Amino acid sequence: MAKNNTKSTGLAVTGIIKDITFSQESVWLWVKMPSMQYEFLNYDERVNLARSLDLSLANLVQSDDKNVEAHLIVSSQPFDTAAWSKKLWDRSQRSSPNPYFATFLSDLHDHVDEMGFDDKLVMLGVKVGDRYEYIPKKTAINMGALNTVINKVAGVTDKYMSEKEFEYWDNRANNFRNSLYGSRVKMEPVTTGEIAFIIRKNFFPYMPVPSIAELNIGYSAKWGEGELDALVDSEIENNAKFLKVTQEIDGQRMSGYRATLCFTKFPETMVYPEREPWIHYAGMVGFPVGFYSRFTIEPSRKVSKDVNRKIKEVKDQARNQTGAGGDLTIDVAENLELGEALDYALKKDNTPWIFGRHRLVIEAETEEELREYAQAVIDHYKAMDIMVSWPTGDQMSLLMESLPSDTVRLKSYHQNQELSIIGAGVPAGSGSTGDKIMYKPDGSELGWMGPYLGYTTSRVREPVFLSVHSAIAKNNPPGLVITGSPGGGKSFTAFTLTYQMAVAGIWTIYIDPKGDALPMASLPGMEKTKVFDLREGNDGMLDPFTIGDNQAEQIGLALETIGLFMGGQNKISPQQNVQLSQILKKVSVEPRPSMNKVVDLLMASDNDDAKGLGATLDLIRDLKFARLCFGENTGETLRPDEGLTIITLLGLDLPSSATPPESYSNPNRLAVAVMYLLASFTRDLMMNLNKSHPKCIVIDEAWAITSTPQGAKLVFEVARMGRSLNTGLILVSQNAGDFLGEGVTNSISTKLAFRAKQPEEIENVLKFFNLEDHEGNKDIIRELHNGECILQDVEGRIAIVQVDGWNAKMNEAFETNPETRKTK
Repeated sequence: MAKNNTKSTGLAVTGIIKDITFSQESVWLWVKMPSMQYEFLNYDERVNLARSLDLSLANLVQSDDKNVEAHLIVSSQPFDTAAWSKKLWDRSQRSSPNPYFATFLSDLHDHVDEMGFDDKLVMLGVKVGDRYEYIPKKTAINMGALNTVINKVAGVTDKYMSEKEFEYWDNRANNFRNSLYGSRVKMEPVTTGEIAFIIRKNFFPYMPVPSIAELNIGYSAKWGEGELDALVDSEIENNAKFLKVTQEIDGQRMSGYRATLCFTKFPETMVYPEREPWIHYAGMVGFPVGFYSRFTIEPSRKVSKDVNRKIKEVKDQARNQTGAGGDLTIDVAENLELGEALDYALKKDNTPWIFGRHRLVIEAETEEELREYAQAVIDHYKAMDIMVSWPTGDQMSLLMESLPSDTVRLKSYHQNQELSIIGAGVPAGSGSTGDKIMYKPDGSELGWMGPYLGYTTSRVREPVFLSVHSAIAKNNPPGLVITGSPGGGKSFTAFTLTYQMAVAGIWTIYIDPKGDALPMASLPGMEKTKVFDLREGNDGMLDPFTIGDNQAEQIGLALETIGLFMGGQNKISPQQNVQLSQILKKVSVEPRPSMNKVVDLLMASDNDDAKGLGATLDLIRDLKFARLCFGENTGETLRPDEGLTIITLLGLDLPSSATPPESYSNPNRLAVAVMYLLASFTRDLMMNLNKSHPKCIVIDEAWAITSTPQGAKLVFEVARMGRSLNTGLILVSQNAGDFLGEGVTNSISTKLAFRAKQPEEIENVLKFFNLEDHEGNKDIIRELHNGECILQDVEGRIAIVQVDGWNAKMNEAFETNPETRKTK
């Protein structure tokens, strides 16, 4: 086997300035392609996704007879755990975090770092022009002669770009920037460091890639010869089928293996989206696979000229074959038919075409492993009727042509395809969800990423970060919903989000009808947790006349509460409504109005309708927990202005969410009314605290509120006011059907659904997430593992997520199964 040991590679790129790379011959602009959510999209959405990229590329063509040269790179970079945790720390200072938060965040940082997540990095390079096109001064010199002279001396005298020349190319690049940033894909600015990283990564196959900061060069927006040489410094053994690269890392010699495979043949018809996107498909092999493509975007008019020329050549062949009395050969007849069909298609559609070469990059720790990976990739694509070859003797050339500002070095494996071939590959395809930072055209960030929650379990494993307050920062509704059957991970996730907020200094109230949240108070940093057990004391705390701020609010709240006590407003006759309204007005102006006085006056009335209503309410006020609504107010106050407050009502007789309201018992009606009043009380409490300080209300068994008109209205009010008062809302319930009401749905921006078992529950999840009702989606929901959910974020991205139980103490405290929970 021929080998060539080298210490130097001879980069074509001679400089990087901001988002522009240049060599001695050409200048390229680079942009970053944002992730394109692919999972859970329906047929039309996937078609539109691909079409958006096609149109973005087509708009780069600005002439009927001039092509555009492009370079697409699909790679990855290590997730920057340090940058994420620092930003989260800095942001948390606004809410005066718990002293333990520093330790918590440090532990969380270490765990995320150990997980070794990668960020998909997709970059598109567009050739802005050739260096000889820049003419410093106006001159009468013949352009052809000038071109020849500059090309001859460029390699010797023109290594660096002057400020005036850069200004020239920067202005020319603006045409492409404006087109790409404003496209349907909304390309993002790329940094100098990201371009440098893409170069550097190629020389560390299957090895830890040192960050740009570790080069000790800094983050200068201008990189020249010395810095670029440092990027590629390596020892390369050039074998026929692969490259063995050796690096010195932390005083140790490490080696990795790299090979480039080439796409050699595509089926005549690529079916998308019925079949997998062919570029994104590489992510399904089970190990990292890179991709790059060197292609030109050819105007249809130019392609049409080429096709007509080919048709003429084939017709000449046909005349030669038939002129002597012979018959057309099959290949000539097929070429003639194909050419005429193509010519017809080009006349009907002026969409540009792609002339290019597409490559795959694989890396491994050993030569044997590399060969196994290569065969796996070849077989993987063979299943799509796409042929992939492993070239011999060209591996160094393929490495170099993959780098920014280099040229196509291996001319074979050329493909002429419709432009839609790129869109149908979905190169930036992603299964990510959760908090994401968006980038404005000027490079500034929009949004932030909350604490780590878990990771996606689709074709690419990506970290998931989630905070209800990040939705508020983007002017989205502050509601987050968690649903699922018992044992799937619903409560664990609610407790995790609550604990992360509380330890970060976010004032949080957890309404806990079952008492499951109480062990949270034993966790580090939760020593000051306030627990309000409403089984005893707190008489009159939920009396509507205590909660309401003014007479109108008090009367309205009392009317809605009595409607709940009675099983619905329709259970109160018009005559009873008249009597009730008069008595409520009378009580509201008394020195100490209360629900007790309302019931007493109803029962003492001479009107039979009023007496009947009073008698029913009198039965209810004798029940357990009724003193919260009817007792004498003790003046006890609740101020959740430090960390976490848990309000528990263990023993409250809530009906099943499947029980129809007409079947509620009196204790059931009382329980639903208490939950509604408690939510109203909590809302008013939060709204009267510091408006800028982040706050959150978490309601378990939230169906008891959302299933009533009064409760749905309350949720909408909290969501509407929460954006301006920095108050999030988390609703937890077993069935997604509890949140399908329009008023509730419009208050929610983030949804998590854990495993559902019953057919009706599964259908409700599909409706709630606006997913297609087919067996594939039903199977996904039915077969979710413990701790696994589908998550829809504020941008509408849906993915399967595994909530990560990374902390042993949290796992113990959040266990709700009585069989496995530790007893204190």
